[in-house]
Amino acid sequence: MKRRIIFPGAVFHVIQRGVGNEAIFLEDNDRLYFLKLLTEICKNFDILCYSYCLMDNHLHLLLKDNSAKLSEFMKILLQRYAQYFNLKYKRIGHLFARRFEAKLCLEDSYLLILSRYIHLNPLKAGVVKEPVEYIWSSYNYYIKNTKPPSFLNVDFILKILSEKLDVARELYKKFIFDGIKNKEGFKYPDNIYNIVGDLEKLLALKLNLPSWIEKLAFLSSSPTPEKIKECKEIKDREGKKFLFRMLHQKGFSIKEIATLLNYHYSTVSRHICK
Repeated sequence: MKRRIIFPGAVFHVIQRGVGNEAIFLEDNDRLYFLKLLTEICKNFDILCYSYCLMDNHLHLLLKDNSAKLSEFMKILLQRYAQYFNLKYKRIGHLFARRFEAKLCLEDSYLLILSRYIHLNPLKAGVVKEPVEYIWSSYNYYIKNTKPPSFLNVDFILKILSEKLDVARELYKKFIFDGIKNKEGFKYPDNIYNIVGDLEKLLALKLNLPSWIEKLAFLSSSPTPEKIKECKEIKDREGKKFLFRMLHQKGFSIKEIATLLNYHYSTVSRHICK
């Protein structure tokens, strides 16, 4: 299983499904409660949502993670919703599939394509005939001049089309219907980089990334003791966790990692075994 590369400001397309593809929303109040949780928890974690769609048995979120705490954010969000759902429906056991999907999105132009894919999910599933009919996605906030909830930022993607929001809304609507007409909007965008865990591929894109990613990419191909010692200066919390786990996956013992990086054995062990 690849480790997720998480850094402040990264944008992810998050998909979570019900265990065994079972329903996670049974009525409108369930979706309302989930959106209420999003409002509260996004604020606590400094996370913005660009687009969302809540289907019966799965959900889509396009999130900007300013705090580099995506996993912690999703854990709390999904746990609290699962507790509500199980209590309400007198249900026992896991509600969600074990691990949520998180696809790293690295270029603004792809966010536009991806938001269309998210908003067209209800049409693809045959739930509605027009995207405006589905009230459990962010689509109506994109095409109507109505105030979105505090967790949702529609302006960023709209302004890819035009700085004038009234013009951008019309262009976005056209973009959606072009995607329906030529069926491109129903396909998952090829240009979304699904490179979670692939440090070298990420580095090759020459983006403005945190310096620890460059250090780890340099180390990943041939992690010699000399190269590992050079990574002592990585102070980023996510960077250190990624470093410990990467070295362990490449065959280094916890004791070796702790010695080379000058950390206590228990610190390294805690992050690897978590």
